[in-house]
Amino acid sequence: MRKVKNKEVIRRLSDKSFKVNKTRNLIAVAAIALTSMLFSALFSVGIGTVYTFQRQTARQSGGDAHGVFKELTQEEYEKLKVHPLIKESMPCRLVADYVRNPEFLKRHAEAWYYPEEAYPHCFIDIIEGKAPKAADEILLDETSMELLGLPKEPGQIVTLDLQLHNYDETITERTFTVSGVIKSDPALDVGFALVSQAYVEKYAQELEYKGQDDTGSTMGAIRMDVIFSNSLGIQKKLDRVLTESGFSTEPGDDNYIASNANWAYVSDGADTDLTTVGAVAGALVLILITGYLIIYNIFRISIMKDIRYYGLLKTIGTTGRQIKKIIRRQALKLSVIGIPIGLLAGFFVGKALLPAILNTTGTVTRGETQVPVNPVIFIGAAAFSLVTIFISTGHPARLAAKVSPIEALRFTEGKRAKKKGKRSSGGGKIWRMALSNLGRS
Repeated sequence: MRKVKNKEVIRRLSDKSFKVNKTRNLIAVAAIALTSMLFSALFSVGIGTVYTFQRQTARQSGGDAHGVFKELTQEEYEKLKVHPLIKESMPCRLVADYVRNPEFLKRHAEAWYYPEEAYPHCFIDIIEGKAPKAADEILLDETSMELLGLPKEPGQIVTLDLQLHNYDETITERTFTVSGVIKSDPALDVGFALVSQAYVEKYAQELEYKGQDDTGSTMGAIRMDVIFSNSLGIQKKLDRVLTESGFSTEPGDDNYIASNANWAYVSDGADTDLTTVGAVAGALVLILITGYLIIYNIFRISIMKDIRYYGLLKTIGTTGRQIKKIIRRQALKLSVIGIPIGLLAGFFVGKALLPAILNTTGTVTRGETQVPVNPVIFIGAAAFSLVTIFISTGHPARLAAKVSPIEALRFTEGKRAKKKGKRSSGGGKIWRMALSNLGRS
């Protein structure tokens, strides 16, 4: 059979038919948007739930870094940080083993040095003031300031009683000016006092860490928080960085360095909630069926209404495959309009629903729920919506493609044989008329 260049003709036929069916188009766009909105809302709630629980767990673990190398000397840190697997590294130091102020007996405080780039990863949120720059400046959390009886504002003078080493009970008093106030983390019942880089440089000799010993003091040791390109196989990546940098992963070896993956990212599937997985899968199937039924019926009614038109197209030589293309093209145009509307609406619906859903469980602090603008939400919802639309339009398209010109003419203009009248003493009951009307299709 000779190939005829008729793509432009098919496109024009599809577009003309599309413009004629304005009412069908409006209803179909609404149905597609509704289906997309349901998928988008479900993906938003699902991903938002995972993200919220992950963030909450990360807060409890001390940060959202993928992993950590513990108790490093400066030399060890310099060797490890240049490994190509490490995308970002942050050297954090404990600058005193204990803070012994009597105000911190019930809620202890810790004195640390964090580089400024680590603040977002360690959930350090400065609500007033700025990061410390001078050696005598400090960041202090609002609850600790309250316990010290100070106004929660920068410029306050604070004296901290520091026990530098756990084996030496000598108290070193150091006075600081509060350069900024940080938000107390509700996930942790501990206060934080954060010193500056200038403090580390000023007391470099005091903070020098020479390696693990029998004292158990970790003052001055570097806790190296690391971020990789992704959160897959974190512990394997940590071990690889150590071995390729010349260190051991076996406890007891002379060059052993301890490391561990952030447990906010660790999941071996052992604690997977099968009920939750089943509920999500059930919701996906339910939305798929609902969207299928709505869109299928809209297109089927439209095709039945225009069946004579498709029959006439067959008369002039249009193939069934070309008729399917005409219908698929219309469905695609409707999808381009309806799906983006549904995706945006569903995202905001999911964002509004998530706090109500999680707050009822009592496992998430109010106000801490969050739905990230994750491409997976929109890609996943759009993919499911497109699958639903193309499945829904498949049978009506095949129906139109198979119709013959004679069948189309009979369907539109054919006369039905007269039925013999039926006598009944029951009269014209509403339910009987409804049942008869239902049976006709």
